[in-house]
Amino acid sequence: MKIFLAMLFIASFAYCDENVIWKFKKITEQSGATSYIFENPGPVLTLNSDASTSKIEDINATLKFIGLPEINQNVRDEGILGRMYRGQYRWDDYSLGKLVIRRTLATDSKTYKKYDAIWKITIDSKR
Repeated sequence: MKIFLAMLFIASFAYCDENVIWKFKKITEQSGATSYIFENPGPVLTLNSDASTSKIEDINATLKFIGLPEINQNVRDEGILGRMYRGQYRWDDYSLGKLVIRRTLATDSKTYKKYDAIWKITIDSKR
């Protein structure tokens, strides 16, 4: 499905395995950057013990699923707001441009358990 609104290109996709359905939209931002926005529940993002970095395997599984190259190093959360991390991770040296992954709190629709999930992936090829 393709819809053009206010210079935004939106394509809807869905991924399904035995336990999870991931739905996301591919959007071309007005800046020219490409974003992939996941609906709740999004892909799991397992955080390390200090909650400042995430497991690289979760990120690479999601990137591979949407057809993007994997990352080869982990990065820290970009900063702290008050006592909470921002939930934003940035790779300036990603092969396709600047890669930014944002996380959110998601809810499993079957168990109602809350977990950290990937909400948005943005690639800006202009760097």
